[in-house]
Amino acid sequence: RNATIVTMTMQEHMRILKNRLSKLISTVAGDKAVIERIIDNDDYLCYLNLSDLADDPKSYNNYDGPKGKIVKHREDMEALFESYFIDFTTLHSKISYIKSQLQTAEELMSLRLDTSRNQLLIADTTVSIVSMGLGLGAYIVGMFGMNLKSDVEEQNYWFMVVAVMTVFGIFGLAGGT
Repeated sequence: RNATIVTMTMQEHMRILKNRLSKLISTVAGDKAVIERIIDNDDYLCYLNLSDLADDPKSYNNYDGPKGKIVKHREDMEALFESYFIDFTTLHSKISYIKSQLQTAEELMSLRLDTSRNQLLIADTTVSIVSMGLGLGAYIVGMFGMNLKSDVEEQNYWFMVVAVMTVFGIFGLAGGT
């Protein structure tokens, strides 16, 4: 019984971890998509250099796009965000690997529980068949022990015939398991 309680506790803990990992994977994937969108848009990269933008606010022009020294630092911002993108990609891969390992452990635990359940079913079936065989023997003995008048009880060899056939019947039923 303690093994079942521990196993259920472990399964609950694994379920909680799996849910947390799923949330973390979706968060990391969303952040990764935002970083990728920033990298793909040159205007965003230019305007992220706030120091240069504060020094020269006229470099922002709605019609012509960014110009001046703000454009020169775009590559630096792109390199920085690409570094973050690589980090997020690595993090996403590691979290996905951990989640798959957790799922594999969960499946292994489930297989172990199935094996234990099958062993219990086999033991239960064996005990039921042996009980049925013993019950059959008790039924036959009970029929002869009811002191009913027939010619069978007056013959000396019938007791041995019934006893031997009952034992063979019991072993025949129990041997089938």
